Amino acid sequence: MDDVRGTPVSAAKPSSLEDYETALNAFNCYRGHPVEIIDKALNDDPGFVMGRIFRAHIHVSLWERSVLPGLNAILATLYGLSGAANERERAHVVALKRWAAYGKAINLLIPVRYRANLFRGSHAQRDIIHRMLIEGALRAPDKALAIALTNERASLKLHYSFSFGLSKRAAAIQ
Repeated sequence: MDDVRGTPVSAAKPSSLEDYETALNAFNCYRGHPVEIIDKALNDDPGFVMGRIFRAHIHVSLWERSVLPGLNAILATLYGLSGAANERERAHVVALKRWAAYGKAINLLIPVRYRANLFRGSHAQRDIIHRMLIEGALRAPDKALAIALTNERASLKLHYSFSFGLSKRAAAIQ
């Protein structure tokens, strides 16, 4: 089955594909309730891979780490549906998985960042935790966290142009 753009999708029912298009339009126009609409389509057609991908992208569009549990639940379902997915849908799943990985790295590193001075090694080796956190926030993208971390780094390392470059990247996140 093809969507209105002529792109193949894995919907089994024409009604679920119609609901998907309605949800996509509601999302893009900021009108209606795209989550309710796509959830209806997924209840009617649980194997609708692109519908689940769209639902995951809604989570990602919120740009908050708090969406990771919901995103990971959708990804787990998508892994089970991988045999029904076409090449385009599999590429979407890879992109979603990569986005979720940045969030996981951030969640693991935040609690230990202030204890890095207890680790043995050079300042540069200990600094890698802060740099990984900043890079993860930039790539997630989590603008608020990226700005907070880069401002903290700039205040601690006043004479490092690298820190100011990171601050510019954080401010440029859309």
